[in-house]
Amino acid sequence: MEKPNLQEEAYHYLKSIQKWSYFISLTGMILLVLSVVLMMFFGFAISKLMSLNQVNDMGAMPGQAARFGSTFMVIIYIIIMIIYFFPIYFLFRFSVNLKKSLKSGDDYQLSNAFNFLGKHYTYIGVLMIIGIIIYVIAIVFTGIGLLMGSGIH
Repeated sequence: MEKPNLQEEAYHYLKSIQKWSYFISLTGMILLVLSVVLMMFFGFAISKLMSLNQVNDMGAMPGQAARFGSTFMVIIYIIIMIIYFFPIYFLFRFSVNLKKSLKSGDDYQLSNAFNFLGKHYTYIGVLMIIGIIIYVIAIVFTGIGLLMGSGIH
């Protein structure tokens, strides 16, 4: 088998990167599947508890608000799992294509691998920007709330 047109040292670095990226992506996929299974289990358990219509300590039965809250949490959890899936998928594809390239010497596979790595980092970067924006908005609204609550106008 022919190696890609790389220096020997770069080849060994890429081989190590391929193994670690494969491990990280595979572990991420396993954790993702376990999270989905746990979400289904807890969703089933919550719906079962709500169907019992037991009176709680405050003398009230779980009603529409409790059902809405659990449904809302499941929807948020599904969205988080979808968001979590894509960077793991891109990292996995990077690893698989890099392994093919290192075995066959195919520069196209190497280019394809780096394309998926670029998608992985772009996705993570966009998520970071969104997170920073959310934090800034939260800080601004917290500041406004503190000012309004303190009576300073």
